Amino acid sequence: HADLKAVVHAAPLVLLQTPPNSPPDPSRMPLTQTLLHTFKAKWEDVSLASWNKYPCEDRPDVLGIDVAHREIDNGVMKSTRVTFMKERMPYLMAKIFGAGYCVCVEDSTVDPETKTMVLKSRNVSFRNIVSIEETCTYTPSPDNAEWTQLEQKAKVTAFPYGVSGSIEKYLSDKFVTNAIKGQAIMENAILRVTSEAEGAYKSFLQETEDAYDRLKFETEQVITSSSNYIANI
Repeated sequence: HADLKAVVHAAPLVLLQTPPNSPPDPSRMPLTQTLLHTFKAKWEDVSLASWNKYPCEDRPDVLGIDVAHREIDNGVMKSTRVTFMKERMPYLMAKIFGAGYCVCVEDSTVDPETKTMVLKSRNVSFRNIVSIEETCTYTPSPDNAEWTQLEQKAKVTAFPYGVSGSIEKYLSDKFVTNAIKGQAIMENAILRVTSEAEGAYKSFLQETEDAYDRLKFETEQVITSSSNYIANI
């Protein structure tokens, strides 16, 4: 993709354009956010749908996602994905973050035995300006075992003295906005996954029924032929 190539080439330049490391503002604490959402779908469907969320028209800022590593360790799938993004920012933030290209890394674990999926992401761009850490945990809902609960936590820590509060507020609000969009995107991905599974199941049933009908017809033909042969002896 042309946009993805632009990120790869532009991201290092953006990092070089960022100002030198600034000491953290001792008067401020990192901003944190915690959101809960329940998907009325089984954990298996939700965990599968999470890998099919992007690309998505509702999040054009997500240019691409690459899988850097994946392994199975004692039945637990562990993977690392790299996300390339280009964010449109207000004037003040654009002056700080430049072109708005950003690279994030996500480490995930999926444990089908305990039905727990944990996604931990962090930014690797602009680390000398801000640290953004996000954790998404998917588990069966405590209210209904057939549903899935998502807990999203984010911690935003900005370093430039004097403007750290503005940066943290902007990115924290952006996290909430994107989280709500992400929940809707996930709902659509779940519908696709369950529809495909239902279609595959119906296809399997139809193929099984057709095979049974063919076997029944062939058996009747053999029985008829055998009866005619015996009758003519």
